[in-house]
Amino acid sequence: MTDSRRTIVHVFLSPIQHESRLVKEARSILAANIVHHICVFGIWRKGLSELETLEPGLIVRRIHLRSGNWPNWLIFQAFKYLEWSLKIVRRIGKEIPIVVHAHSLAALPVAVLAKLMHGFPIVYDAHELETERTGLRGIRRWLARTTECLLIRRADEIMVVSDGIADWYSRVYRIPRPHVVRNVPLAAMSNRNTSELREKCGIGKSEILFLYLGVIGPGRSIERLCRVFSRASSGRHLVFLGYGALEGLVHDFSREYPNIHFVEAVPPSEVASNLRSADVGICLIENVSMSYWLSLPNKLFQCLAEAVPVMINDLPEQVRFVKDFQCGWIVPPTDESLLQLIDSIGRKDIEVYKNGALQAAETLNWDDEIVPYVDFCRRGIVS
Repeated sequence: MTDSRRTIVHVFLSPIQHESRLVKEARSILAANIVHHICVFGIWRKGLSELETLEPGLIVRRIHLRSGNWPNWLIFQAFKYLEWSLKIVRRIGKEIPIVVHAHSLAALPVAVLAKLMHGFPIVYDAHELETERTGLRGIRRWLARTTECLLIRRADEIMVVSDGIADWYSRVYRIPRPHVVRNVPLAAMSNRNTSELREKCGIGKSEILFLYLGVIGPGRSIERLCRVFSRASSGRHLVFLGYGALEGLVHDFSREYPNIHFVEAVPPSEVASNLRSADVGICLIENVSMSYWLSLPNKLFQCLAEAVPVMINDLPEQVRFVKDFQCGWIVPPTDESLLQLIDSIGRKDIEVYKNGALQAAETLNWDDEIVPYVDFCRRGIVS
């Protein structure tokens, strides 16, 4: 029987709005009856509540910073981070956590400090190859590499999202290979087909719907997709479902080309029903960093969980998975060759790869992925 006061503390330098991995981990722990509630510390943003119950047993506490309105220069960012860290460490001390769970590198120093002060075991959950992230350069990259090198061995458990990243961490830091917990969905939804997205965009049943799902931003082939689909044959539609810095570009193309569409992001509970409208899912992460090179994104798994075959770039982790199940297309490097591929895809091709996607979906089981983490937290009860 668990002590009703015991909890697991998650630390996230984020306003905690779209953190699907966190929610899945919390649900697994609560379902295993390891603790009765989970506390998540994030950062407050205007328009959000400082205290929020995301769902039963999962409580978010967003930390309000006095320095929050300071400029975004590096020196001021350092003061903001210090204030956030000290406030969280103090609050962690008032909880009774069996584990402190650091999401991404930004949260690792906070977890390590809590361990040094209070003795709590910690999990380092690297959501990507943290020091090799896209856009990280200069002194920020040096700080990230130095911090991770100094602190990673303080973690009692390390989790990563792909085999390639696990191998990288083990080789570079000479540590035991981290556990791989891929970002697979909790469970596939019903196999019922839906025309919801088609109706919203005015796409006919006989036309082919290519769906891009997620962040509409740099490093994800957004501009390339718009260029190529603006020249695609009749009956090929590209739908962007999401949000991000390149929304304006997509809007511009959608106004000029009737086969390019933009749909605002939907709640997580509606993603699957929209996915089932698609014929092909698009997951074209670009090779612009080592983190992207070794990525195995959750959007790939979301598509396959709904038996939607995928188009991917030639990145090793993704290629290995897609080839194993014959569940999609590896995109050629030039715009002309991509255009030829898009124009050549027909219903028979989609059905062949759909069968592969169905086989892949049968292997995507979050309950299997999360076993090492659940076992670690269970051991924390008696520590």
